Amino acid sequence: SVYHLGLGFLDLGNAARDRLDLYDVTKQGVDELVSTTDEHGYVMVEEGGRGVYIYQSTTERGVQTDSHIGTTVDLHATAVGKAYLAHLDEPRRSELLDHIELRERTPSTYTDRDAFEAELDAVRKQGFAFNDEERFVGMRAVGAPVLGPDDEVLASISVSGPTTRLEDERYRSELPELVTQTARLIGIRATYS
Repeated sequence: SVYHLGLGFLDLGNAARDRLDLYDVTKQGVDELVSTTDEHGYVMVEEGGRGVYIYQSTTERGVQTDSHIGTTVDLHATAVGKAYLAHLDEPRRSELLDHIELRERTPSTYTDRDAFEAELDAVRKQGFAFNDEERFVGMRAVGAPVLGPDDEVLASISVSGPTTRLEDERYRSELPELVTQTARLIGIRATYS
């Protein structure tokens, strides 16, 4: 199928051009990440307190979920959402958290605000986020923020796959390293392209 960017993605004027540049470099980075990891890759931006997937890159062996371009997702139940929230400045993060309902998607979803904020602090320190069956049972993801020149969060990216493939060293260190590296590269390219 052919997807077109909705106007919601394009704030008219300069922001539209900036976001299109971001889209191009993010797409390139995530495609490289997917060819390296052979797992699905996603790019998310936040709109109205929800995550919106603006790009996805899939592989033959990827598990089909309901995630596609334009899908809106709960920020608190995804690696992309957690990476995004964790790297916002405090006032913006609090404002979003005041409006987000921490709904239980699976038994592993964060539903307690204090516990979730502690998780976001950990994510901020390590620079990446895990989604350990928090949105779908049997699926895991690793996400990282794409930061602009002043450490503003432009987007976040992730790779996801089944728990049977995303486990042990691969899940805990190999993928986080690849995802954060890619996110950092995208940030640099977006800033200087």
